[in-house]
Amino acid sequence: GESEAKVRYLSDAEEKRLRAAMDAREARLRQERTNANKWRAERGYALKPEIGPLQYADHITPIVLLALNTGLRRGDLFSLKWEHVDLGRRQIRKVIEKTSHARRKAGRKVEPVTLPISPEAHAILSQCAKQQRPDSDYVFPSPRTGGRLDNIKKAFEAVLVRAKIENFRFHDLRHTFASRLVMAGVDINTVRELMTHSDIKMTLVYAHLSPDHKAAALERAFGGGA
Repeated sequence: GESEAKVRYLSDAEEKRLRAAMDAREARLRQERTNANKWRAERGYALKPEIGPLQYADHITPIVLLALNTGLRRGDLFSLKWEHVDLGRRQIRKVIEKTSHARRKAGRKVEPVTLPISPEAHAILSQCAKQQRPDSDYVFPSPRTGGRLDNIKKAFEAVLVRAKIENFRFHDLRHTFASRLVMAGVDINTVRELMTHSDIKMTLVYAHLSPDHKAAALERAFGGGA
């Protein structure tokens, strides 16, 4: 159907290449900082802090990986603040921009949703917390202003080129999150909750990704064949 054509998600091979491209980018930025500091030292200029082996060189890798792990839309990642993150409870608690807009229009109360986070998402946010900018409340502050990020298009597209991934937008990381859940056999209403969809119809576009789910359901209920 029409909606099925729209769901673009990463294959396992593409995800491996995406992660490798981001790792290579991190290594390059680390090396560039080291080289720049060497140049500065030779001229008696003040040095910039070295980027440690566990530190993120900038916000691109953690944002992309968090999108893959949470399915959050770009706007909600850009507006994510530390007050929304509970590392102890392993959850994000936030008013979702798109859903809240729909609720406001319908005259309903706007409430934050609580999303559990995966072990990888927890590790990413823990590292970001260690690198937190003292002058900003944002998890991914704009490197220029410390305020809300407004764009990562150029850097993200460069990573995709390097990973040889075509016909892919940032929003497709969200599709990838949903399709992983469905393919893992998670029921569609739980997927709806994790995607923060207000209507199950929005979630049903992913249902076709699980061709075996009906057969598997029968098997769970009635046992396998002879």
